[in-house]
Amino acid sequence: SDAERKYFIGVLDIAGFEIFDFNSFEQLWINFVNERLQQFFNHHMFVLEQEEYQREGIQWEFIDFGLDLAACIELIEKPLGVISMLDEECIVPKASDQTYAQKMIDQHLGKHPNFQKPKPPKGKQSDAHFALVHYAGTVRYNVTGWLEKNKDPINDTCVSVLKTSKNNKLLLEIWDDYKTQEDQAKMGDSGGTGKKKGKSSTMTTVSMLYRFNLIYNLHTYNDERTNHAELYNCSENYGFLK
Repeated sequence: SDAERKYFIGVLDIAGFEIFDFNSFEQLWINFVNERLQQFFNHHMFVLEQEEYQREGIQWEFIDFGLDLAACIELIEKPLGVISMLDEECIVPKASDQTYAQKMIDQHLGKHPNFQKPKPPKGKQSDAHFALVHYAGTVRYNVTGWLEKNKDPINDTCVSVLKTSKNNKLLLEIWDDYKTQEDQAKMGDSGGTGKKKGKSSTMTTVSMLYRFNLIYNLHTYNDERTNHAELYNCSENYGFLK
C-alpha cells in the first residue's frame, strides 16, 4: 500500500570487494555485485546530481568524472560474458573447468580491455586462469570447481535415498527420472540418451538466481530514495578501534 511504501526502510549490507591469493567463483560474484552497486552509486552521485543542478537553474558545467564501469559489467553479465559462458558450459556434454577457461581466453583475451592474462603468482598466490580489471583493482581468478559450484547439484546420496522410498509413491514418481551425477557419467560413457536432469530448458544455475536477485534489488533502489554509507575498517595501529 501507499502507507507501507511511505515508511519503507531497507538496509543492504554486502561483503566488501575481495582480492585474495586465491579468487574463485564466490569472489567473482561478490566483486560483480560491488561493481554493479558502485555503478549505481556513481550514477546517482555524479550524473543525477548534476542533472538536478540543471533543473534548478544552477550555473554548472557538466563534468564527466570518468567513473563509468559499464565495460567491466558488460564483460561479466552480457551474452558471451563470464557468467553467460559459464551457464552455457554447464549444459555442454563433457565440459570441464578447463574447457570453460579456454573458451573465455579465446573469446576475450586481446579483445576486451578488462580481460587480461594473469600475472605469474607471487608469494602465496595460487595459479590463475584469467584476470579481470575491476574498478577496485585487477583480480586473478582460478576457475577450478566453477562448473560444479554453478550447477550446485543435489547430493547423490540424498537422491538415492529419495529414489528408494518404499512408503511414499509421490516421492518415487518425482525422483524416478532424476539422473544422479553417477548416472549421467555412465550415460555419457555409453553414449546413452534418455531423460536427464540438467537440460538447458529446465536447469537453473546459481548464477541465474544471483543475477535475478541482483536485478530485483537494483530495481528496488531505483524506485526508492537511496542514501549511501561506506564503512572502513581502520588499522588498529592508528587507535581508531580502541
